[in-house]
Amino acid sequence: MLVDTDCTVKCAGGWLVQLMPGVKDADIDRLEANLAKLEPMTAMLDKGMSLEEIISAVLDGFEVDFLQTEEIGYRCACSREKVERALISLGKTELCKMIEEQEKSEVTCQFCDKIYSFSRDQLQELLTHATEKK
Repeated sequence: MLVDTDCTVKCAGGWLVQLMPGVKDADIDRLEANLAKLEPMTAMLDKGMSLEEIISAVLDGFEVDFLQTEEIGYRCACSREKVERALISLGKTELCKMIEEQEKSEVTCQFCDKIYSFSRDQLQELLTHATEKK
């Protein structure tokens, strides 16, 4: 990880190469030589090298086919619907208790910190809907 002057992460990365059964010693030697001459991953990223360029450097002398590229990053898959299902899974007793004791209930996603708010009426709708399904 490369830290910027404001103490934030400027860039971070890594790579993983897995040797498959039956690999030849000459290929292992070539790979080790490639790895020995590489700069640190963060230095290559900081210089603006693309991931394809970095992979080509790691696997210099090997045939490389890029079959697919995809933007990666942290993405939370939470949604109001998932939170509603989680609330329903608490059961009738717990939902009734929430409705009686709180004017408004909030659920915070543990991964992205998004807050989902539910009024008493909304919780009552969930309870009614869940009860009707059974």
